[in-house]
Amino acid sequence: NHFEAGGFIRSREEFAWPNIQYHFLPVAINYNGSNAVKEHGFQCHVGSMRSPSRGHVRIKSRDPHQHPA
Repeated sequence: NHFEAGGFIRSREEFAWPNIQYHFLPVAINYNGSNAVKEHGFQCHVGSMRSPSRGHVRIKSRDPHQHPA
C-alpha cells in the first residue's frame, strides 16, 4: 500500500457521516502505466464519498480512447 496517510471529513456539520476522503502519498507517480517520477514529490488525492447522485455511463467500444455513448 503506497498511501502514507488519509482522512475522512464532513464538508458540512449537518452530515451524519464523512463525505470527503483524503489520501496522501509521499511519492509522485504517473498514471499512464510508466514508473514513478524520478524526482522528489508527493500527491494528495481528494474524493467524494456516499454521493446521493445516481446514473450510468454506456460504453460503446472496447477502445479506451473512444468516448462513452
